[in-house]
Amino acid sequence: MAASLIAVARAHAFILARPWALVLGRLLVLETVSLAISAVTSALMIVGTGPASPADVLAGVILVGVVAVPLCLALGALVARELEATLVLIGIAGIQLTAGSDSDISRLLPFRSAGQLLDASVSASAGFWPRLAASVAYAAVMLTIAWLAWLRRVAIRGARGVVRPDDQAERLIDLCSR
Repeated sequence: MAASLIAVARAHAFILARPWALVLGRLLVLETVSLAISAVTSALMIVGTGPASPADVLAGVILVGVVAVPLCLALGALVARELEATLVLIGIAGIQLTAGSDSDISRLLPFRSAGQLLDASVSASAGFWPRLAASVAYAAVMLTIAWLAWLRRVAIRGARGVVRPDDQAERLIDLCSR
């Protein structure tokens, strides 16, 4: 009986995982799916349009996913309801599409570097490494925001204030071991 209770406690400890583990797990799954979708999408774009630089198309589409996943994780952690987060994302994408790539507002938007690579695939080549660095920096900022929001969201309120999930899991295992 005690062994089964400990197994249940360990299962609950898994549910009460650390915020960084939750964010990292979601990030890995979503980025993996994003890479698969990006490969298929860029292949279709390359076959359908025959761009001068197919590598820029592939890199641009992959960078969209690299930036979009942390952006969506941050929106999901910050905005209370899914529909509201979706509307914010649609708004960001709409502004990104209508703003010129050299406008002041586009410098603040998430998909600028990927868009520049996609534009460069049919015209003059854009530098890949600066675009990659800008996309990774934007993704890192969004991932940090998502992690900080999850820190607050995952904390369990106890009688004496905030109880970290690890402490809660240890208490559950100790209680079941008795």
